Amino acid sequence: MVKVACCWDDGVVNDIRLIGLLRKYNAKATFNLNPGLMPEHTGTPRWATADDKCWSHQGFINGKVGLKEMKEIYGDFQVASHGWTHMGGSADPQAFIKDALDARHYLEDVFQRECLGYAWPCGDYTPVAARLLKDAGFLYGRTTQYTDRVGFTDAPLHLNSSCHHSDRGFYDKFRAAKAANGELVQSQSIDGGTVTKGAISVTLGGAAATVWASSLDGAPVASSRRILVTHLTDVQGEGTKFADPEKTILLKFGRGSLVRNGTAQVALALAEPAAYTVYELETSGKRLGAVPAEVKDGKLCFTAAVD
Repeated sequence: MVKVACCWDDGVVNDIRLIGLLRKYNAKATFNLNPGLMPEHTGTPRWATADDKCWSHQGFINGKVGLKEMKEIYGDFQVASHGWTHMGGSADPQAFIKDALDARHYLEDVFQRECLGYAWPCGDYTPVAARLLKDAGFLYGRTTQYTDRVGFTDAPLHLNSSCHHSDRGFYDKFRAAKAANGELVQSQSIDGGTVTKGAISVTLGGAAATVWASSLDGAPVASSRRILVTHLTDVQGEGTKFADPEKTILLKFGRGSLVRNGTAQVALALAEPAAYTVYELETSGKRLGAVPAEVKDGKLCFTAAVD
């Protein structure tokens, strides 16, 4: 299974039609917004005239979604900072981070949820600006560069896109990602039952969780030489409150991240299971130490634990 993450910039009026299509097909998206450049009320798209000095795309002026209508239009989707005034990373560092945070804080106030993503305006990225974003709590920064590598990255604040929506090779890239990007197991069962998907089998204990295996070298999981296995239990902010046991009605947002304890007994069906060593990793990817593992019935077996 491959999940497509799409995002759209600048808060233009065409987003309204796009959102209609996304809702029709139950698709998710993130919209990267510049509140400081958005008018009070939604504008009208039009063709540019000789007197227009503003930016246009091939003579077409999109117009902007208005601040008054922003919550209603984007409320079903994730939003992220695109800078208050579209200021790039090569600007004065303090002016840059203020621009990024002003947009984030405004969006968090309007939508009443954390907005920890960032999209680099015009792809204007610098390492100094990236460090400022990281220190301010941003989780990723999407660039305008493209990469053929689809999957995890060790530089989330320099997150390259895999494909533009108008790329004629979109389906070729999608099929390549589907072939190489691994197997996902999602389970709400904690009764000792085993779930199998492709090359991975998982038995959960202590908490519901999502577990997935991703190939890091482009090969199918069963023959990959480097595999990342992720075990994710329930993650909530401290102080989060729900109105129901199923946690479908949110009453209060929490802060920070608390992770529920749980275990996952993992079995990977690999071509040469004895050739692998399993390591526990920090979120940065740094190795913390080896995890006990053994080969049973031709599969590499180990226990992943959140504790």
